[in-house]
Amino acid sequence: MEEDMRAKRRKIPFTESISSTCVLLIGIVVLTAFPVRAFAGGPGSPPDTSSVSISSIPGRSPDSDLPGSNIRAAVARGNIRIDGVIDPDEWSGAPVISDFTARNPVEGAEPSQRTEVRVLYSPTHLYIAFSCFDTEPDNIVNRVSTRDSWRLQSDKVQIDIDPYHDHRNAYHFIVGVANNQVDSNGMDINWDGVWDSATRTTDEGWFVEIALPFSILRFESKEVHTFGINFSRAIQHTKEDLLWRSWSRNDSWRIDKYGELNNLRGLDRGRRLELMPYVKASSQQFYRTGSVGYDRDGLADLGLDLKYGVTSNMSLDIALNPDFGQIAPDQAQISVTRYERYFMELRPFFQEGQGVFRTPLQIFYSRRIGKQIYGGPEVNLLAGGKLIGRSGPWEIGLINAISERQDYTNYLGDETTVPMANYSVVRLKRDIFARSSIGILSVNKDSGSAPGITPYQRALGLDVNLQSQNNHYLTSMLARSINHSAAGDDWAGQLKAGLRSDLWEYGLEFNYLGPDFNVDQIGFMTQVDRRRGKVNFGWKPRPEKHGIRRIELKGSAEASRNFAGDYTHGRYRAEFKLQGMNYMELNVTAGMNHTLWYDIFADDPWSTTITGRPYDGQDFSVKFNTDRSLDYSFDTTVSWGDFLDYSDFYWGRDLNLRAGFSFRSSARFSGSLSLTHIREYFPSGLLDETKNLLVTRASYYFTSNLALKLYNQFRINTSEEPGEKNVGANTLNAVLSYFLNAKSILYLVYNEIRDDDIGNWEYYERYGRLPLSDRALLLKFTYWFNL
Repeated sequence: MEEDMRAKRRKIPFTESISSTCVLLIGIVVLTAFPVRAFAGGPGSPPDTSSVSISSIPGRSPDSDLPGSNIRAAVARGNIRIDGVIDPDEWSGAPVISDFTARNPVEGAEPSQRTEVRVLYSPTHLYIAFSCFDTEPDNIVNRVSTRDSWRLQSDKVQIDIDPYHDHRNAYHFIVGVANNQVDSNGMDINWDGVWDSATRTTDEGWFVEIALPFSILRFESKEVHTFGINFSRAIQHTKEDLLWRSWSRNDSWRIDKYGELNNLRGLDRGRRLELMPYVKASSQQFYRTGSVGYDRDGLADLGLDLKYGVTSNMSLDIALNPDFGQIAPDQAQISVTRYERYFMELRPFFQEGQGVFRTPLQIFYSRRIGKQIYGGPEVNLLAGGKLIGRSGPWEIGLINAISERQDYTNYLGDETTVPMANYSVVRLKRDIFARSSIGILSVNKDSGSAPGITPYQRALGLDVNLQSQNNHYLTSMLARSINHSAAGDDWAGQLKAGLRSDLWEYGLEFNYLGPDFNVDQIGFMTQVDRRRGKVNFGWKPRPEKHGIRRIELKGSAEASRNFAGDYTHGRYRAEFKLQGMNYMELNVTAGMNHTLWYDIFADDPWSTTITGRPYDGQDFSVKFNTDRSLDYSFDTTVSWGDFLDYSDFYWGRDLNLRAGFSFRSSARFSGSLSLTHIREYFPSGLLDETKNLLVTRASYYFTSNLALKLYNQFRINTSEEPGEKNVGANTLNAVLSYFLNAKSILYLVYNEIRDDDIGNWEYYERYGRLPLSDRALLLKFTYWFNL
C-alpha cells in the first residue's frame, strides 16, 4: 500500500489525497468545571408570558381565551384549498398571531412590516397561513430555486415545530415567495418530507398557505397533544429577521423558547409505509487502465428503497440493489498538504439522518462505504439498511451495508482485488439535563482476506455533550480502534470546553491520538501520534455606528507533541474582521507556525534527509467580500507565507490568490465563477509550480420544480522543473431535474471528465485539449408511493 502511494506521489506533483473490552473513561472531573445546575434548566423553566395578539378575521371575533405564548388549536371547518388565497370562509375560526419582534438588524425592534399567521388543523394535517404585508411590494425579493436551497436569498417564512415538546428537537419548514420549499429534521438538512404549499403576491404583499401532514412528523401516541411551535419571516430588502417568540442574539437556537400549540386531538399519523422504486438507464464511454482506447458500456437498472415507520418515533430504511451513485460531482480541491482531503457525503441514502452518527472524533465516515478506487472503478453496494429514531430519551441509529467484490487493474497496471465487505454502525445517544447528551458509537468493517487488505477494522467511542443555559459548552469523546495486526496505543480522546455567545467566545481543547489509532477504512482522521492543546478567545462587539455593524477580534494558540516527546507543531493566530452597515466584510489574519517534519513514509529515501527537522514560518491572509445577498457580489482572498511542500520535500513559500463573482440576472437565472491560483516557490525563491482551479456554475429555474444546472471545474498544474509533466483535468456536469414532490424526482444528467493523468501525456500537446477519461449520460426516475 505504501509503495503504491509513493509511486502515485512520484507521478503527480502533489498528494491526492467493539472490541471485547473498552474502558469507558470519560472525564467526570470535567463535570465539576461547570455546576450541574447550569445544565439542568430547560423544560422546567418558566415560559415567556407575553401576550399573543389576536386580530379579527371577517365573520369571526377574536378568541379572548388565548393566554401568553399558547395557541389553542382550532379545527378546520371544511376543506382548505392550498392555493395562496387566504379565504375568510376557509380560515374562519383561526386565531391570528401578529406580535412579531425583530432579531436583526436591530435586536428587539418593532418590525417595519406587519405579519399575520393563522393556524388550523384536521385529523391528518396542520394548516398554516402567512399574510406578509409589505408597503413596498415592488421591493419584495423573489428568487426562484429548486427544493432545499438553504442559501435562498429571498423573502421567506419559516415554521418550527417541536412535536415531542421536549425543547430539544424541532422540524423546520421554509417557503419562499416563489414557493421554494426547504425543510429539515433538527440539524439534519437532508431530511425530506412531502408537504404542500402555495404562494401569491399582490400589491399588499405576499401570502402563503401550507399543509403539513402529521404523517411526516414523529410524536408520541396519545389522545391530546401539545406541540412546541414558532414562526418567523425574513424581509430581504430591509435585512429584517422577525420572530413570533424571540430570544436574545446572545443565545443559540432556543427551542425551549417556542410557544405552544395545544389541545390537538385525534391526530392520524398514517400507516407510515413508503416505497420509492427507481429506474435508471445510462450510457458510458471511459478509459480503462491498461487497455488501448476506450470502452463503452450501457446499463439499465432498477431498485427499491423502502421506508417503514416501525413505531411513531422510529423509521426503517431498506435499499435493494441501491443506487448510491451521486448526481452532483465532488468539487475539486487544491491542497498543499500531505493529508487526505475531506469530501462531503452527497449520496441520498447516507445523507438523511447522518447527524445521528456525528461525534467529536470522526470514527465513522460514510464515504468509506462504496468508495471510488483511485485509478479504478467505484465499489458497488449490494444492499443497505438503516434504522433511525427515538425511544423516550434515547436516540438510535443503525446502518448495515454490503459492498461487492471488485477486481480491477490499478493505475500501476497491477491486477488488484477489493474483497466483499460488510459495514455495520451502531449509535445510541441519551438526553441528559436540559440540552445535553451522552452517547456511544460502534463501527465495524469485516472483509475477506486479500493482499494489502486487513480482514477487519473496528472502532468504539463514548462521547458527552454538555450545553448550559448560559451558552457554556463541554464536549468530550474517548475512542479505541481495533485492527487485525495493530499493537500498542490505539486510543484517542478529545475534550473541548468554553463559551459561545454573541459578544464573547473562548475555549480550551485537548486531543490525544495514539500512534496506533487507525480508522482509515471506516473513519476520517488526518493525523495520529499526537497530543495537542489549544486555547482561543474572541470579542465581537456591534457598534452599529460610523458605518460599522460589527467588529471581531480573535486569537488562538496551539501546540502538539508526538509520543516520542518531539514538539511537532505550534501555531499562534490573530484575526481581525470588520463588517460594514452595508454588509461588506474585511478579514485579516496573521499566524506564526512551528512544524517538525514528521513524515508518514519515514522509510522513503526521499524524506530521510529532512525527517525530524523543525521549521518556523509565518502566514498572512486578507479577505474581502461584498453583501452576498445582492444580485451581484464579489469576494477575493490573498494569502501568502511559508509552507512545507510534501510532494517535492522542501521548505518554501507560497502565494494563494482567489477571486469569486456571483450574479443573479433575474429571478430565474443565477451563476458564479471562482478562480484560484497558487504559486509555490523553492527556498531559493525560484518558482517550482503553479496550481490553478477555475469553477463555474449556472442555474436556470423554469419553475421551482424544474431546473437546469451546469457545473464545470478546470484544474491544471504547471511545473517549472525540467522533465516534469503538467497535470490537468476538467469536469463538466449538467443536470436537468424535475421534482414532482420532495421524493418523486426525474434526473437527466450528463457527466464528462477529461484528465491527462491517465497515461496519455502527449494528448494535450498534440490536440490542444485534455484527453477524455469518462463520459456518461444518465436518466434516472424515482417515484414515491405513500401506502
